[in-house]
Amino acid sequence: MKLNIDKSLLDQKTMRKKPVVPTGFESPVGWWSVTTEGDCEGRSTRQCGTHYGHVAEIAFSLADQGGYTLYFIPALERDYVPPRVSYQAKGGEVHITFCNGFMRGYDADVRATTVRKWLDAGEDIMVLKSNYYEAVLLRLL
Repeated sequence: MKLNIDKSLLDQKTMRKKPVVPTGFESPVGWWSVTTEGDCEGRSTRQCGTHYGHVAEIAFSLADQGGYTLYFIPALERDYVPPRVSYQAKGGEVHITFCNGFMRGYDADVRATTVRKWLDAGEDIMVLKSNYYEAVLLRLL
């Protein structure tokens, strides 16, 4: 039996499926509901609120909230875009992960490379593989 595989979805180097960007992740700038991702039972999960802005800026401003990672969920579309807020970084490193299967099940190197391109954050932010499950590490330079 021969399988019909769409070769455009395969990365030739790793022969793994290329990451697909699900709905809500078209841009790193938008409305985001953020929680901390705590222990596996969810006892230490906390709501950090709904924020508008770039994922990296929001993540660094919430870096002191605790937990293992910050969990980003695209929030419902809002009818307005607030004035640009200048977020104050509370930490130089933060681990982040996403909902809806965005970057789930991919190799850590592929995940870090893809999130780096998606964030398009410039030279002052490094995106590295994380030692936490399905997360990436953002490091402010």
